[in-house]
Amino acid sequence: MIPRLAASDIVQSAGPYSVPAAGFTEGIAQAPAPVRILSVDDHPLLREGIAAIVNSEPGMPLAGTASSGREAIEKYRELQPDVTLMDLRLPNLSGIDALISASSPPTYCEQEASRRRAGGN
Repeated sequence: MIPRLAASDIVQSAGPYSVPAAGFTEGIAQAPAPVRILSVDDHPLLREGIAAIVNSEPGMPLAGTASSGREAIEKYRELQPDVTLMDLRLPNLSGIDALISASSPPTYCEQEASRRRAGGN
């Protein structure tokens, strides 16, 4: 007679998380999805410091950085981060205005400007 195996008996080691064999997923915890972060600040020293802190945390990759409100909008739409750390006083556009604009669909003018920067006609 062949003994019946429980899911906990059939596990392959894969670093800090256990990966179940095919067909055995019941009761096994899944690794949490990483929280992607966008950091926006006009001071390079602060951007570098925030990047160092964020990158030292497991499961929190720094998706990108920006140094102005307009750049923040572009990066936010491009990278779609889970969390945005935003300085409120930025050159050319405040952090609050940048967050409002980034969470809204791009206007025709923004789309046209982006297309021209990319080399389109």
